[in-house]
Amino acid sequence: MRSFKSYLVVLTALLFVVSFQQCRKKNHKPGLLVFKKAEFYFHESTDAGVEAISRYCKENGIDVEVTDNAEVFEDNILKNYYAVVFLNTAGDVLNPAQQTAFEKYIHAGGGFMGPIFIFS
Repeated sequence: MRSFKSYLVVLTALLFVVSFQQCRKKNHKPGLLVFKKAEFYFHESTDAGVEAISRYCKENGIDVEVTDNAEVFEDNILKNYYAVVFLNTAGDVLNPAQQTAFEKYIHAGGGFMGPIFIFS
Protein backbone atom coordinates (compact mmCIF):
# COMPACT_ATOMS: atom_id res chain seq x y z
CA MET A 1 0.00 0.00 0.00
CA ARG A 2 1.32 3.41 -0.93
CA SER A 3 1.82 6.06 1.70
CA PHE A 4 -0.09 9.32 1.83
CA LYS A 5 3.09 11.15 0.80
CA SER A 6 3.34 9.02 -2.36
CA TYR A 7 -0.22 9.92 -3.35
CA LEU A 8 0.50 13.61 -2.80
CA VAL A 9 3.61 13.42 -4.98
CA VAL A 10 1.62 11.69 -7.76
CA LEU A 11 -1.23 14.22 -7.47
CA THR A 12 1.26 17.08 -7.55
CA ALA A 13 2.94 15.63 -10.63
CA LEU A 14 -0.41 15.26 -12.42
CA LEU A 15 -1.42 18.82 -11.62
CA PHE A 16 2.00 19.98 -12.76
CA VAL A 17 1.68 18.15 -16.10
CA VAL A 18 -1.74 19.64 -16.83
CA SER A 19 -0.62 23.14 -15.86
CA PHE A 20 2.60 22.92 -17.84
CA GLN A 21 0.90 21.60 -20.98
CA GLN A 22 -1.56 24.49 -20.91
CA CYS A 23 1.30 26.99 -20.73
CA ARG A 24 3.12 25.23 -23.55
CA LYS A 25 0.07 25.65 -25.82
CA LYS A 26 0.36 29.42 -25.41
CA ASN A 27 3.84 29.40 -27.02
CA HIS A 28 5.69 30.77 -24.03
CA LYS A 29 9.44 30.62 -23.84
CA PRO A 30 10.74 27.22 -22.66
CA GLY A 31 11.49 26.58 -19.03
CA LEU A 32 10.03 26.02 -15.62
CA LEU A 33 10.96 27.84 -12.42
CA VAL A 34 10.53 25.98 -9.13
CA PHE A 35 10.60 28.43 -6.23
CA LYS A 36 11.12 26.95 -2.76
CA LYS A 37 11.82 29.87 -0.44
CA ALA A 38 10.68 29.45 3.15
CA GLU A 39 10.95 32.31 5.62
CA PHE A 40 10.12 30.41 8.78
CA TYR A 41 10.01 26.69 8.07
CA PHE A 42 11.76 24.56 5.47
CA HIS A 43 9.93 21.26 5.25
CA GLU A 44 12.09 18.17 4.77
CA SER A 45 9.82 16.94 1.96
CA THR A 46 10.75 19.89 -0.24
CA ASP A 47 13.78 18.03 -1.59
CA ALA A 48 11.55 15.10 -2.60
CA GLY A 49 9.27 17.49 -4.47
CA VAL A 50 12.23 19.09 -6.25
CA GLU A 51 13.51 15.65 -7.20
CA ALA A 52 10.13 14.55 -8.60
CA ILE A 53 9.62 17.70 -10.67
CA SER A 54 13.25 17.72 -11.89
CA ARG A 55 13.04 14.07 -12.94
CA TYR A 56 9.81 14.67 -14.86
CA CYS A 57 11.33 17.68 -16.62
CA LYS A 58 14.49 15.81 -17.54
CA GLU A 59 12.51 12.87 -18.94
CA ASN A 60 10.41 15.24 -21.06
CA GLY A 61 13.11 17.62 -22.29
CA ILE A 62 11.97 20.57 -20.20
CA ASP A 63 14.49 23.03 -18.80
CA VAL A 64 13.99 23.55 -15.08
CA GLU A 65 15.55 25.93 -12.61
CA VAL A 66 15.14 25.49 -8.85
CA THR A 67 15.81 28.43 -6.56
CA ASP A 68 15.06 30.04 -3.25
CA ASN A 69 16.34 33.39 -4.51
CA ALA A 70 13.43 35.83 -4.86
CA GLU A 71 15.56 38.16 -7.00
CA VAL A 72 14.51 36.11 -10.06
CA PHE A 73 11.07 37.72 -9.79
CA GLU A 74 11.66 40.53 -12.22
CA ASP A 75 10.22 41.07 -15.70
CA ASN A 76 13.33 40.23 -17.71
CA ILE A 77 13.88 36.93 -15.89
CA LEU A 78 10.30 35.69 -15.52
CA LYS A 79 9.66 35.97 -19.26
CA ASN A 80 12.01 33.00 -19.75
CA TYR A 81 9.62 30.53 -18.12
CA TYR A 82 6.45 28.75 -19.18
CA ALA A 83 5.42 28.46 -15.58
CA VAL A 84 6.44 29.07 -11.98
CA VAL A 85 5.81 26.50 -9.25
CA PHE A 86 5.79 27.57 -5.59
CA LEU A 87 6.91 24.44 -3.75
CA ASN A 88 6.46 24.44 0.04
CA THR A 89 6.95 28.19 0.21
CA ALA A 90 6.39 29.70 3.63
CA GLY A 91 6.12 33.29 4.77
CA ASP A 92 6.22 36.58 2.92
CA VAL A 93 8.65 35.41 0.23
CA LEU A 94 8.38 38.30 -2.27
CA ASN A 95 8.90 42.00 -1.69
CA PRO A 96 6.41 44.48 -3.26
CA ALA A 97 8.43 44.96 -6.49
CA GLN A 98 8.84 41.20 -6.94
CA GLN A 99 5.13 40.68 -6.25
CA THR A 100 4.24 43.27 -8.90
CA ALA A 101 6.54 41.66 -11.47
CA PHE A 102 5.03 38.25 -10.73
CA GLU A 103 1.48 39.58 -11.07
CA LYS A 104 2.38 41.12 -14.44
CA TYR A 105 3.85 37.77 -15.53
CA ILE A 106 0.63 35.95 -14.61
CA HIS A 107 -1.61 38.57 -16.26
CA ALA A 108 0.47 38.25 -19.43
CA GLY A 109 -0.31 34.51 -19.54
CA GLY A 110 2.54 33.04 -17.51
CA GLY A 111 1.66 29.81 -15.74
CA PHE A 112 1.54 29.55 -11.97
CA MET A 113 1.04 26.58 -9.73
CA GLY A 114 1.20 26.80 -6.02
CA PRO A 115 1.74 26.84 -3.31
CA ILE A 116 2.24 23.10 -3.33
CA PHE A 117 2.71 21.50 0.06
CA ILE A 118 4.13 17.98 0.26
CA PHE A 119 3.98 16.55 3.75
CA SER A 120 5.83 13.43 4.82
